[in-house]
This record gives sequence, C-alpha cells and structure tokens, in this order.
Amino acid sequence: MINLPLPVVVSMILCFVLVRGWLTGVARPLLILLALCAAQAMIATLNDIVTNPFLVNLQVANASLIAAMAWVAYMTTTQRPYARKWDELHLVAGPAIMHVIANMLPVALDSILALWFAGHGVAILRSISKGPDALPNVPLESTETARKLWMGTALTLLATAAIDVFIFGAVIAGFGDLVPFIVNIISAVVLLCLGLIGLAQPVTHTVEHAPPPTTPKPADEEATALFARATALLESEKLYLDPDLNLTRLAHRLHVPVKKLSAAINQSTGENVSRLINGYRIQTVCADISNENVPITQAMFAAGFSTKSNFNTEFRRVTGQSPREWLQNRKNSAAMQR
Repeated sequence: MINLPLPVVVSMILCFVLVRGWLTGVARPLLILLALCAAQAMIATLNDIVTNPFLVNLQVANASLIAAMAWVAYMTTTQRPYARKWDELHLVAGPAIMHVIANMLPVALDSILALWFAGHGVAILRSISKGPDALPNVPLESTETARKLWMGTALTLLATAAIDVFIFGAVIAGFGDLVPFIVNIISAVVLLCLGLIGLAQPVTHTVEHAPPPTTPKPADEEATALFARATALLESEKLYLDPDLNLTRLAHRLHVPVKKLSAAINQSTGENVSRLINGYRIQTVCADISNENVPITQAMFAAGFSTKSNFNTEFRRVTGQSPREWLQNRKNSAAMQR
C-alpha cells in the first residue's frame, strides 16, 4: 500500500479541484491562488525529503506569493478590474522582500513572513467590514456568501501567521523534534482550506438568516433624486432580471460612484442594494406563478435568481411565506371570491 505524505495528498486534491475550477470557468486570480497552494504543499514535501537552500528560499517566496495573490484575487473579483501595474508590483514585492530579509537578517525571516500573512488577512477583513455593499463587483444575489467566504480566507491567512507563533512556543516548550511533523499537518490543512475557500467564491450561492433592515436615515434631496433615477432605470429596463447584475454595473449605468449609489439606496429604504433588487425579483416571480402554466422554478430563474436556497430565503423575507404557501393561499382566496 502506497503511503503518501499528507502535503502530497493535499497537493493532489488541490490539483484536481484546480482542473475542475478551470473547466467550470472560475476566475483566473482564484485559479492562480489555488495553483500556488498546491505548489506550496508539494514544495514543503520536497523540502522535507531533500533539504537545500534553493527549496527553502522557494518555499518562502511561494508562501509570500500566496498571501499577495489572496489579496489580488479579493480585489479583482469583488472591488475593481485587474490593475496590471499595481497588482503585479504587489505580487513581486513579497518574494523580493523575503529575499532581502533572508540575506540580510535571516533570523527575522519567519517573523516578517508571519506579519506579511497577517497584514493581508487584516486588510481583507477591514475591506469586508465596510458594510453590506462592500463587494460591489459580486453579483447581488451572492454578496452575503462571498463576504463569508472571503472572511474565511482572511482568517485562514491569519491562522497561517499564527503557525510561526505556535512553532516558537513548541520549541520553547521542548517539543522541537515534533515541530516538522506538526507544521506539515497544520500547513497542509491551512493550504487545503485556503484553496477550497478560494475556489468556492464564484460557485457557491447561499444566503441564510439575512439581518433585518435598518431604519433609514432621512434622505437628502440629492439621495432621494438618485434613488428615484435608480428605480426608474431598474423598472424601465428590468435590469433586475440579469442574474449577474452587481452594484458596480448599476452605478455605471447611472454614471455615479458606487458609494454614492449605495448610500442613496440605504438612506431611502434602510436596505442594501441586494435586498432592493431581490424585492423586484420576488414581485416578478409572484406575477409569473400566478399564472398556473408557469412553474415556480422556471419563474425563479427567469426573475434572475440562480439558486433555490437564496430564492426561498428572499421570498419568505418579502412575503412572509414560502412560494408554495403563497401560491396556495392565492388560489384559496381566488376560490372564495367565486
């Protein structure tokens, strides 16, 4: 029976998931992040078998790339298009900094790498915490799920930084001989989590237990006018039927900044853009399923929903009933009026 090291198994799993992601059209930055995680697991195994300076430096450089790529993937899939100059500079900076530290102050290398991971994790968490419309480039139906997944990515980066602290504590406690074994296990689990969380970003859409709407602040005249323009555009062109509609696209059509549109909708309704759009979609579904010839699932997809779980959650939020309950009650009301 073949006995493979855990990092090799993790690398094989990530390679399989990488191919699957490529075939299903996952965003390129996320595929690159997944590939780097798979490569890191394999490099770690090779470094344990044949320890040499090249593999050690390669492992450190690739680790710094993983943290930087997580940030670039986050920004380019949720905030803005790929900025070649700045994003590539960011990716090069990590390995360059680690190379300089390794040659000038090698004793600080582990600490600097831990800070590099922690810094990127904190940066993602801070960006996510800006509010319900903090991910303007994510389809509105998927914003809550994307927020949770990217939070998981950020926490995984922070966990990676904590590994160095754990290693230091193990050495101090006299368990230095167990450090390579412990590190292999923890690193493999972290890499697997990071890779799978990254892949899940564009393909998982589940919204559960949405928070109640907040009481809107009094909207000023400018916000009221912008909200009126937004609703007029949505209703006239039925943009809400597009499952890929996001805050950035809507703001672009209105020729206003994303933050300004988000603030106007929140001030006018007390809700975020996602809830506004889903409200229109539920109205469309209700109108369609009132016709007995239109199945609920067909109406759901036609209205712009991509998954039943999100549809059912939003339908109950808007109507207070499940789709079948709403339809049955409507039929009962119609029968009583005859």
